[in-house]
Amino acid sequence: MKSFYLSFLITSLILMNNSTNLAHAKKLPCDLFKKFPVLLNGCEGEGCGILNYDKSILNEKVFDHPNTKKEIDQLKVCEPIKGFKPVIWLIKPGSAVVAKPSKTLKKMGVSKGDIITVISYEGEGIFSGCVKSKFVDIADSSEISENLAKNISSPQTENWVEIETPRSKKGYIQGHNFYMGHYSFDVTKLCGKDHPFGENHSTVQAKVLKSLENQIKTSCADNSALVEGRPLCKNNDAIWNELKTIDPKLAACSGFELSKAFASDSWIGYLHCPKPQNTSEKWQLNFSCQKPETPSEGEKNSNIKCFLGS
Repeated sequence: MKSFYLSFLITSLILMNNSTNLAHAKKLPCDLFKKFPVLLNGCEGEGCGILNYDKSILNEKVFDHPNTKKEIDQLKVCEPIKGFKPVIWLIKPGSAVVAKPSKTLKKMGVSKGDIITVISYEGEGIFSGCVKSKFVDIADSSEISENLAKNISSPQTENWVEIETPRSKKGYIQGHNFYMGHYSFDVTKLCGKDHPFGENHSTVQAKVLKSLENQIKTSCADNSALVEGRPLCKNNDAIWNELKTIDPKLAACSGFELSKAFASDSWIGYLHCPKPQNTSEKWQLNFSCQKPETPSEGEKNSNIKCFLGS
């Protein structure tokens, strides 16, 4: 009976303490913005806002402002991207409850249970918050941020990019699909002469893939050797010498390698080529060659199809 009353007393004290903490919890102001919506510099997500190719890969409408969305021009495929500046249209902020404030937050008067304003998502689980007149990073894991938070509600935002068109019109394009960035670089989308294989790159690429298909059938079928743990085609060098005859520009590439994927009947490879014009991205041409899942009897390696990547 004594142990029961002792347990009851401890539980009551804990609940009283939590109630006291909640009573002292407060919603902290964000003094950086007088009202919403508001336009902020920056972007949301991992690797966002990096321009790796200075030409548009899509036809996109250009608006005067994210708020009014009045069309003032169009940025067409392969037109240059000038004045590139990612921005966030913050329509409505989110909120978060502070679970464990850092020393920095404590100096700002932030306590456990306080509610702070969430401005945007930075990436990798980190949100940007606002306390009084300062930005602070918060996350729901102490391994990501020293400012631990819970009940994080995401802000309502739109991602835009400020640009200037070739007609000297300054405006905004919504989204990030019209340009090639950190995670979206694709050599097959390069414009004309910017491509390492030149303006007739489609023809060169088709010949490369056809050559690979033919040579894998004759030179690599059941003919691989482990090299540093990778099953390389034994005729790797001979295949590369054949590829170089397709177009003079291929001779400027190097590091050709063709290997069989483990536990499958597909072949994968890559080739390093000079950096394409007007890009900040080093170029590696990737390709994969596969045969149908259910080949006909006696047609092993006979229907291999190769595909190009970047």
